[in-house]
Amino acid sequence: MNSVARICAAAVGAIVLAGATGASADIVAVTQTLDLLTPKTLSGPGLEGWQGAPAFSGGLSFDLAEGDTLDYSIDFLGGQSLTLSNATSLWAFVYAQTSSDVTGTGTLTLLDQNGGSVLTSNFKTDTEGSIHFGQNFTSGDFTGGLPASLTFFGLHYVGVVDDYVEQGVTTRHYEGPAFYFETRSATVNPGGVPEPATWALMIGGFGLAGGALRRRRALAA
Repeated sequence: MNSVARICAAAVGAIVLAGATGASADIVAVTQTLDLLTPKTLSGPGLEGWQGAPAFSGGLSFDLAEGDTLDYSIDFLGGQSLTLSNATSLWAFVYAQTSSDVTGTGTLTLLDQNGGSVLTSNFKTDTEGSIHFGQNFTSGDFTGGLPASLTFFGLHYVGVVDDYVEQGVTTRHYEGPAFYFETRSATVNPGGVPEPATWALMIGGFGLAGGALRRRRALAA
């Protein structure tokens, strides 16, 4: 289910990033569920870099003012996961209706099957031009870099709008959150299918069980 919720940051006091100032700042929580196995034919922004097709149906609309926090989560449907080989960048962002440079600070976490962290970036501050807000995280933004093979079941981006650079602009309207990656290859792992390490454990278990059964038969003979 896709949803947007706006929470008064002063009331929860849970997310604090560099640049978040002012008691009136809000946390805008955006949650999306993505089915990686369903072909996407709708127009508009989406999970760019995956089969070159939009991944999200849209329908999400919200404002971000200076000092606001964007708390953006993507959950892959039904235990699906995505494996990237030799990824060079990961970019979670939202599209605005108007163009303006914006400076922001954020961090990106890739999630395991239980919602825990597979990999978390360092905090990054940069200035983006045009119609986006969100940081583009490259290998150097992760301690130890990006691994050659990276499997995750969703992602969580948290970023603060530090400043709209254009004079007189203090807020912008956004629609269409998205996630972009650059990688040599990408593979969808359907939900419910054991990962390679799990298969290895299962096969090893079957082998042990078979050996025990053979020994029992030999003793009985």
